[in-house]
Amino acid sequence: MLRVIIALANEGPGADATPAALARLLDPPPEDLDAVRAALTNYVTVWRAIGVLDSASHLTALGQWLLPRAFASRGAATSTRDRRVAQRN
Repeated sequence: MLRVIIALANEGPGADATPAALARLLDPPPEDLDAVRAALTNYVTVWRAIGVLDSASHLTALGQWLLPRAFASRGAATSTRDRRVAQRN
């Protein structure tokens, strides 16, 4: 997903973020393309609901700002959680 987020953020508001466009960014093997598109449909649905994408599945200014930060925050949270678990063991 990092590749998708970087590509969208670099292209900016108006970037095509339909499941098919996102799947092309990931470049899956042809036999996995339908499964990848189906999985990305879930992201598109949620991203529309929170304003990251508009109704035509194009990136919004909010999305350009939010996606990289959300992804980085997720990584930081995972790292912190991993450190806590390691300290307990």
